[in-house]
Amino acid sequence: MQSPQLKLDLGLEEAQNYHSTDRYGYFSIFYVTGKLNSAGYRNKRQESYLLRDMPDVLSSLSGSEDVYLSQSEFKKANRRTANFLRSGLSHIDLDYYKIQGVAFRSPQQILDRVFQVLTAAQVPLPNLAVDSGRGLQLKWIYRSPIPDRALKRWQLVQDYLVQMLRPLGADPNAADASRVLRLAGTFNSKSRTMAQVIYQDPVSYAFDDLANAVLPYSRDELAELKRQRAEGKQRKIELVSNNPEIALTPSGLKKKGLGSLNWQRFLDLRHLCEKRGGIDEGQRMYMLMYQVNFLMLSGASNPQQIWNELVAVSRTIDPSWTPDYSDLSTVLEKAQAHFRGERVEFAGREWTPLYTPRNQTLIDLFCIESDEEQKLHTIISKDELKRRDRERHAAIRRASGAVTREEYEQKSISRQKPWEKLGMSRRTWYRKDCPAVL
Repeated sequence: MQSPQLKLDLGLEEAQNYHSTDRYGYFSIFYVTGKLNSAGYRNKRQESYLLRDMPDVLSSLSGSEDVYLSQSEFKKANRRTANFLRSGLSHIDLDYYKIQGVAFRSPQQILDRVFQVLTAAQVPLPNLAVDSGRGLQLKWIYRSPIPDRALKRWQLVQDYLVQMLRPLGADPNAADASRVLRLAGTFNSKSRTMAQVIYQDPVSYAFDDLANAVLPYSRDELAELKRQRAEGKQRKIELVSNNPEIALTPSGLKKKGLGSLNWQRFLDLRHLCEKRGGIDEGQRMYMLMYQVNFLMLSGASNPQQIWNELVAVSRTIDPSWTPDYSDLSTVLEKAQAHFRGERVEFAGREWTPLYTPRNQTLIDLFCIESDEEQKLHTIISKDELKRRDRERHAAIRRASGAVTREEYEQKSISRQKPWEKLGMSRRTWYRKDCPAVL
């Protein structure tokens, strides 16, 4: 058996590839204790700590069995997706021991096969691999972590990697942002072996480079598609303006994917709670309902975790508040129906059973002020949208060399009344510079 110090060094070294003690945020430790519960199973415990405390926490757990570490970082001392703050890696867990034909291969043989599959698909290779005892953890470490607003694009990368590696046992339930994976340097009680790093490459990836290599469209290609769609929409508007008898029909194109849009709405409501320092009592249950609603619509959370996410969201609204969760039975039922793929018909179209309110509905319900709107991304009024549009066009004009109205008027004054710029009277200016006129 390895010494406790060796286990600590291995675990900390592996974790510091994607966690930093210099950043604010929380990580979580999940572990199985030796005590049995009333059902005869070993008890499970979870604790969350500030990132700065990671070395001490790992030291206190040296010599333990079955220790798991959260891969992402969180705003609160809880690793639910509702509290997601950032992630410094993409990670896939291969349960290859469940796959007939490869179950008895060595971890190195499985890793070699992974490299063959990814190379054939022109996908970047993982730069860290951990033998977890009966499986293999693959990790793509980023040069800098992605923020909360990039979670949906991050999840798309995860889903694509899982799909590629499913024949080797990639676990789709271990690819979400709240996932914990077995920590290197700790022991697997089932295999009686120590989890350890078996491959590491010092090369790191920019997240966008990895995403561009994995996803069907890069950021630049998406921007070009949006530009083409905007041009197409403008041409339709001009066509209708010139030909009133032609009806303008919806194009069906969206500025954002529905998952991304609903995740951004969830983040806007979370931001509103943070900036207000809590929500008034009469609005708390509505806030909880809509945050959970958008979280489920976004697809960012595993449907099996819906209850845990609900509890995590309620604590971000007010840690001292204990809501009557029975009041949320309707939205929970709608969420389960949504995940089952059920749809409801309205106005001749099929919709998700979950709520899809208009922005103005949310603005009115939560009394969102105009200065608050300026800090939000998607829950904004038409007036705020117009203000941002004016700012965007002004920035484009300035970039092309145009001057602001203020600058234009100042230059005009300088040309027409140069004496004012020099701080003298008109008579003095003419005397000084144009004596022949007097």
